[in-house]
Parts: sequence; C-alpha cells; structure tokens
Amino acid sequence: MKPEKQQIAIAIACGWTHEYFESDSEPLDEQMWFNPDDKEGWPRTFRSVPDYLNDLNAMQKAEKCKQLMAVGITFNYIPNLVAVLRRDLKAYDLNDREMLLACIFASAKQRAEAFLKSLGLWEEES
Repeated sequence: MKPEKQQIAIAIACGWTHEYFESDSEPLDEQMWFNPDDKEGWPRTFRSVPDYLNDLNAMQKAEKCKQLMAVGITFNYIPNLVAVLRRDLKAYDLNDREMLLACIFASAKQRAEAFLKSLGLWEEES
C-alpha cells in the first residue's frame, strides 16, 4: 500500500475529514484536512494530516482511536503488529520477552501497517 494512501486511510479512521470549498476561481488546497480534535463549528482550522508513518507520537494517538478500540487492540492489533515484526525482523523464533521488546520498539511505519490490517483497510500492492 502506497504511503500516501496509508496516511489518508489512518487519518479517516481517526476521524479526520477532508472537505472541498470553492472560491470564486478555484478549490482550496487538496491537502488540507479538519482535525477531529477541533471543536465543531467555525472557525475550524485547516491542517495537514499527521505523518503517521514517521511520527511515533502520531501513531500513539491513532492507536487510541475509537475505531481500533472497537475491533479490539488486544485480539486484533497486537497479533497484526507481531506478524509485521516477525516478517520485518525475519525472526520467527523469538521468545515472548524478545517479542515484547520488539513490539515496544516497533517503528511508526510498522505500527501503521498493523493498524490498517486490524481495521481491514490494508491493501496489498500488485
């Protein structure tokens, strides 16, 4: 799945919205989104989507989103993260302690893939 598509899928799952507004001559920048943490109503702040693939703080916030909690972080997300780590580390024989450490030190990109797989949003590239 291409990085930009991953960013957008995570943002939408976390409640970010993208709305188009047209001025007299042309639409506003396509990359501007509304943050779900902003209060409803106006004025709302346009922002860029967080860099989920490179920012552990952004992924930590995503890991707390309602949609992931609904599918079960323990029974869905953790096994997906372990599968991603085993593949990336080529380590299929890690003991529980070693796997726990691998999960603690998982990169934002690895966490993003596990997040998307947990929500059924991951698309394999052809």
